[in-house]
Amino acid sequence: MKVNVVLRTCDRVSLATDRIVAKDECIIRCLISLVNSLESYGKYSLHIIDDNSSECTKDKIKEVAPTATFNFLPERDQTGLNGKQKSRYSVKVAYDYIDTLPEDELVYIVEDDYLHYNDSIRKMVEAWYYFQSFDMKTEIGIFPQDFVQLYFHPKNLFNDTYIRPCIVSPGPDRYYRTTWFTHESFMIKKSVITKYKEEFNKLMEIGEIDGKWEGTSLSNVWTKPDVAMLMPMKTLAIHVSTKEDISFFCNDFQELWNKNAY
Repeated sequence: MKVNVVLRTCDRVSLATDRIVAKDECIIRCLISLVNSLESYGKYSLHIIDDNSSECTKDKIKEVAPTATFNFLPERDQTGLNGKQKSRYSVKVAYDYIDTLPEDELVYIVEDDYLHYNDSIRKMVEAWYYFQSFDMKTEIGIFPQDFVQLYFHPKNLFNDTYIRPCIVSPGPDRYYRTTWFTHESFMIKKSVITKYKEEFNKLMEIGEIDGKWEGTSLSNVWTKPDVAMLMPMKTLAIHVSTKEDISFFCNDFQELWNKNAY
């Protein structure tokens, strides 16, 4: 099945102040890893929405992903907006683009700080097919990172927020678990986004309305009776944000980072 990848990039604003690597370099290395993984899979489209990155970063993006389509957003007045509010404009542009995609194809909307393995996309699609075959009435989604905060452990400051019961099942090559929560990067059939458009539209309220976050917007979809969001228990992508975001037992980050040098 074709995978329609929608990537949002921006090297000017970072919601994380303690990133383990510089954002501009992170974008390019993560894009290289994504392109390599997509080419290894084969059947895809890549659409990049860049929100006012530097000219240097934009030139590198075009060089690294020459077959992609691009939407380089124009400058706009962002006076008085906080970081989350500033990011909402590109989120809306991304979902407006997704609205134009075929209902029966997969959409992988992904942020610019996910470092992929060469076989990540193929394994995500294989897992989607595998679990989808169990029950055609349940729509399967794949969250690519093994997110550390969804596990109970002493260093998790948000155990009370994130920890909920889950179902664990063996997949094609690793265990997967259900999750009620994801960040804004996941793979799912386009028709699910259309069906639950009202919930996805709540993403635009993050930063503007107190208490709005992923857990009160798109995560509402993952708890619907006809949807199951699955997360690999051996990560398929490394979220290159803060040190605390690196998945448990992930000891090859530096190797993968070096492998995708520009």
